Amino acid sequence: MVGGGDTQEGSKTDEVIRRLEDRKRLVTNSGPVDNHPSQATLDLIVTMAEDMSFVCQQCKQPLQLDPSLTELTPSAVDMVAASLGQQTPRNTPVSPSQKLASLAAPSSSKSAWQKAQTSSGSTKTSSSKHRPAGESFVLLQDSVVHKIPTDAGKPGGTLKTKQRASTPTRVPSTSRKAPPTTEKPPPAPAATSPAKPSAPPVAPPRSHHLAQTLKLYTLLSNRTDLDHPLCTDCTSVLISALTKQLEETKRERDGYIAFERDVRNNTGAGDIKEMEAHIGQLKVEEKSVLDELLDAEREKARLDRELEELEREEKELEEKEAEFWRLYNANVLAEASTAAALRGIRAAQEADAAELARLSRANVYNDAFCIGHDGVFGTINGLRLGRVTGVAVPWPEVNAAWGQALLLLHTIARKVGFVFEQYRLVPMGSCSRIEKIGGDKTVYELFGSGELHIGRLLHNRRFDYGMVAFLDCLRQIIEFAKTQESVEFPHAIVKDKIGDASIKWQFNQEETWTRALRFAKLPYAEVFNWEEISAAYRSDVDNVADGELEREWYVVAFRSRRKAGSDSTPLYDADRLAHEEAVQNGGLLMYWYGVPDPVTGDNLATCVWQSRAHAVAANSRPHHIKAMRLAAASFEYYTLERHVLKKWKGTDQLEVVPYTSGEVGW
Repeated sequence: MVGGGDTQEGSKTDEVIRRLEDRKRLVTNSGPVDNHPSQATLDLIVTMAEDMSFVCQQCKQPLQLDPSLTELTPSAVDMVAASLGQQTPRNTPVSPSQKLASLAAPSSSKSAWQKAQTSSGSTKTSSSKHRPAGESFVLLQDSVVHKIPTDAGKPGGTLKTKQRASTPTRVPSTSRKAPPTTEKPPPAPAATSPAKPSAPPVAPPRSHHLAQTLKLYTLLSNRTDLDHPLCTDCTSVLISALTKQLEETKRERDGYIAFERDVRNNTGAGDIKEMEAHIGQLKVEEKSVLDELLDAEREKARLDRELEELEREEKELEEKEAEFWRLYNANVLAEASTAAALRGIRAAQEADAAELARLSRANVYNDAFCIGHDGVFGTINGLRLGRVTGVAVPWPEVNAAWGQALLLLHTIARKVGFVFEQYRLVPMGSCSRIEKIGGDKTVYELFGSGELHIGRLLHNRRFDYGMVAFLDCLRQIIEFAKTQESVEFPHAIVKDKIGDASIKWQFNQEETWTRALRFAKLPYAEVFNWEEISAAYRSDVDNVADGELEREWYVVAFRSRRKAGSDSTPLYDADRLAHEEAVQNGGLLMYWYGVPDPVTGDNLATCVWQSRAHAVAANSRPHHIKAMRLAAASFEYYTLERHVLKKWKGTDQLEVVPYTSGEVGW
């Protein structure tokens, strides 16, 4: 910062100096000019110089400069600058050589210190080269410095009255105000001769004096921590601070000199020998450490080679791992595909096994020869077998039914390898016949007609013999079946009678003949062949040992008597729909319609359910409700019998017991 730069009229001064410098350049470049400026120029310079005033750079109070400062010559300013010595920038660190030169120490000490610095400089590490210069000195504590005695004759008193002080960065702003003054223009020189005209007046050198003053303030500002000019009070404070700093520096210098003296006095030959021994020991240690360093470097090189080998092996392992995972993923995909194919095969196998089990349980004879009933008529494949009063079944239908019955008997005999005695079956549809073999070979027709002439009477007689022969063949195969298994048949066959009804048509009532063609009415426990049902059940659970299972089923028997003259068609239709409804909803194992007695009209129908809950659920379904309503209107009476069909553990036999209470089934 240039001293005096904060004057109140600094801009005017700069303008004056700039104009003067421009004039000087013009003179230099353009040659000689008129050395006598005009009066207007002189008046402007004088006016601007008179308006100039200075303020203190610390307290900012106006200053009145001493006349000796306003009239400085360039030689005086140069002399002051030379006395101040070489300019040192503010806050510039002092080098160790400069500090050493400023100390009042013997020259031998200075040369020894410089030699030590030179020799130690070659062994310094690169890190020590960047250390600040201040670290090359011994820093003494304040307690050591204060122990150094001072000269009593010096001004400033004892150490007890002196305190260390730092140079203030800012001085108090209070100062004695100088009264504002104005400079009068110098008087004009008197005329030397009134006869001769005098030369133009020379401008007062106020601008040159101003430039010299500013130069002086610049020198002072660059050599102190404060800008100039300063007022009297601020100058006194600055002088006091500099004096304290000087005293502190002197005491610090004396402390370093005394410390050096003590170090030299305390260092003897013994210490030197110890230091030399220590140096030798350090050299030995250095050699050992260098050897260790070499070993460490060799070990590092070996480890580097080993690391390279390990990295190479790691890379190979990574490649092998990538190949392994590629193969693993391929195998996983192949395994998943194989597992999916295996699951498909197993599912197909299970489906085929289920189909095989269903087909194994299926009876081809039941499908090829569907035996049922239609009202009072027994049917085979839908063909009614028999005639009753009021229902004239066509004879071709009856003959076709006999042909299907004979074909069924012939097929069963061939299946089991049975050969009938005295008879050979010839199934030929509606013209089937039975041939008697042995003594007299006779052919019996198994078809008839309603004609009553003499020729047809003989034919009807052969028809009766044919039906009797059919019963005889049926008896023979039943006897054969009894020898193979313990099977009981509900109807006894004796000659031409099945039960108590004769099978002959000629000279017999049609109702009796039709009745003989179907099952007679029996008590419920004797209606079905339970042994055969048990055998069928065992085939369904062939994975479980015989006798290990215990099961029970819920049975409902429906006994009724039809009203005379009632129409049976709507009831049969509703009964059929109820049966289909029960099969669709599940739980119904068997449903038998029954055949009403042609004379009394009594009938027995039955249902076998998996559980009582299934039977109760079927009661609320629409077709079952409709069938029950039609039954109430078509029958004179009907009763429901509830039974439990049980299979005991440890036996294969089935038993029918009356139902009492509780849930039944599984």
